[in-house]
Amino acid sequence: MPNLNQVHLAGHLGRDAETKSFASGSAVTQFSLALSSGTKDKPKTAWVNVKVWNAAPVVQELQKGAAVMVEGRLEEESWEKDGKKQSKLVVVAQIVSKPLYEPKGKAANPPAAQQSTWEVTDDDVPF
Repeated sequence: MPNLNQVHLAGHLGRDAETKSFASGSAVTQFSLALSSGTKDKPKTAWVNVKVWNAAPVVQELQKGAAVMVEGRLEEESWEKDGKKQSKLVVVAQIVSKPLYEPKGKAANPPAAQQSTWEVTDDDVPF
């Protein structure tokens, strides 16, 4: 059976996106995505770390509370801390779409012309 590594998520940013630039000219943007589920009485929130390579066109829109849809793949990051190996799964986004809708007090369901979508190509990934 072939492997499938594809993720589709929709949620809200838990903090403003942070971008790190490298000497090679590449940049990586990272943010945490809150995925809510459960009931009104017992809400549950799962937090997912998302990484996007060379996302300059959409970074200014990735602010805390923004509703976004992310399409990408899972990737394991590993490191060593205090002599112990640690790892975590992150989503490497290939498409980030914003906004799905606006928070209360702003226009709901903006026209498609106002929506932003950004897609990663093989040329954007530094490896």
